Amino acid sequence: MTLLKTAALAAALLTAAGQAAAASPPERLTLRYALYVGGLSALDGAVELTSRPGGYEVHLAAETKGLIGWLAEWRTRSVSRGAWRGGEAATQEHESHNVWRGEPRSVNLRYDAAGAASVTAAPDAAADDRDPIPAEMLRATLDPLSGFLAVMEALRRGEGCGRTIAAFDGRRRFDMRFRDLGAETLPAGGYSSFDGKARRCAVEYVAIAGYKRNAERNVFWRSSGGERPPVQVWFAEVAPGAPPAPVRMETDTPFGAVVAHLRGVETQ
Repeated sequence: MTLLKTAALAAALLTAAGQAAAASPPERLTLRYALYVGGLSALDGAVELTSRPGGYEVHLAAETKGLIGWLAEWRTRSVSRGAWRGGEAATQEHESHNVWRGEPRSVNLRYDAAGAASVTAAPDAAADDRDPIPAEMLRATLDPLSGFLAVMEALRRGEGCGRTIAAFDGRRRFDMRFRDLGAETLPAGGYSSFDGKARRCAVEYVAIAGYKRNAERNVFWRSSGGERPPVQVWFAEVAPGAPPAPVRMETDTPFGAVVAHLRGVETQ
């Protein structure tokens, strides 16, 4: 279960990569990341962000590698599609398909024009040891990719990243609380392709509903104080005309530091 939690944290960190706004060039931006757990190479991932008239599309693909991949093969493919409404991101649909040691898991999430969510998950909540979430708690929420996208738009407008996003990933309802920690300069390093000015933000995940009934299964996310530690994310411009994107992400776990670095950028 420890490696499963490692993979889940990797996906959560890479989720932060889906941040570029669809309203300005380039029309397609591909970001490639490498993630390390306790200093070991653990996962490779890529995020492709595409603009379309009045909306956006984000594709995420990631899989374990190295020793962790050998011990616990895991891969994920996700896509989010949404619209811009009053300058803010609004999820229209979100799909996620994961395979863990040969066992598939999937989520299919849809929002109607009024912001009401409907979801199909396999396994369902009962089989996955989760309590169902009342429909009223899901109205006008955003999937995590769209939630980060809203924060990126705020950064592009010069508003900073301080805001709270009501998020739903198809299984869990949680708040994403962003704090703006100001500008920093990141030095060049062997793991990262980026060096230069960046804005540092802390993201705190606050559990609301839909979590595992057995708290012991969530131990990977918790610090010694019992809470999930925040994720530190550094955002910076990675291509001319593109809004800020994550160039470094890190957090602490009982099993070591988890760090993701931007390794490459492609534009179209």
